[in-house]
Amino acid sequence: MRRTPRWLFFLQVLRASSQQFSLTVSGRVIAGGTGGSTCTTSGSTADHLGEPVDVASGPGGDIYVLDKACSRVTLASVTGGTSGGGVVVAGGSQGSFLSNLFFPEALAFDDASGQLYIADTQNHRVLRWIPSGSSGTAVVDGGPGTDAGKLNFPSGVTLANGGWPSRA
Repeated sequence: MRRTPRWLFFLQVLRASSQQFSLTVSGRVIAGGTGGSTCTTSGSTADHLGEPVDVASGPGGDIYVLDKACSRVTLASVTGGTSGGGVVVAGGSQGSFLSNLFFPEALAFDDASGQLYIADTQNHRVLRWIPSGSSGTAVVDGGPGTDAGKLNFPSGVTLANGGWPSRA
């Protein structure tokens, strides 16, 4: 499925917000906007962000925002021209269980499967996560290192044909 680009999304880390700009109209805040950089002060609820570091677009123009400080992914619904605060769809607390993230730095959305791929940086792994699920599945989780099957602080995820991460 090929999407027609109509929106430009960008993050403002110091303002802890994600903004949406129409390529033909003006912009608006779709998530966050309170400023700050710690989860406990600015990102304590799902509609606030601690340190947004990546975004991915999903079906219908919805935006997934990766919040590194809060170790979570939130969904900002922008369908129908309105933004819908934030809903935590992955993580939400730091840890090494498959239900946790630990300072993740990148994500990608696979249109074909409807799944998120998350570079869970401090856990040295890449997770595949169904947005409605309570935990992820490890795609690569061999622990820290440079040998085959191991990752050392993965900081990016790019999907190739077939929905498999090609870079972490």
